[in-house]
Amino acid sequence: MKYQIGNIPLLKKILWADCLLGGGTAIIGLLWHRWLAVFLGLPANVIIVIAGVTMAYSLTALSLAVQSRPSAGRLRILIYANWLWMVVSIGLLIYWIRGTTLLGSTFLVLQVLVVGILAYLEGRHIQRRR
Repeated sequence: MKYQIGNIPLLKKILWADCLLGGGTAIIGLLWHRWLAVFLGLPANVIIVIAGVTMAYSLTALSLAVQSRPSAGRLRILIYANWLWMVVSIGLLIYWIRGTTLLGSTFLVLQVLVVGILAYLEGRHIQRRR
């Protein structure tokens, strides 16, 4: 089945947001995971995993954002991966919520919301070709 991308300029803005939010989260998490473990109440290895995954998403979004015409297939992969990461993030929230600080819980909730919103917004720009 073939897909097409609509409103490329707006999609690129969303992809840049995905790249910057994910990249910022990843860099902060990788550089300061020990401090964040105390600050957020999450184990350092969980912060490193979150940072690694968000870095992968960020680089994928970046690779799509810099293309003159983003690949519909790669965009679909990013969208499905974002939905999957949202589900995983809900699991992380449920599992770790009791041990986190208020800021840690807020971070986990925001992660679910931001990833879900990005997946939704990116998904609105791809349609089946008729």
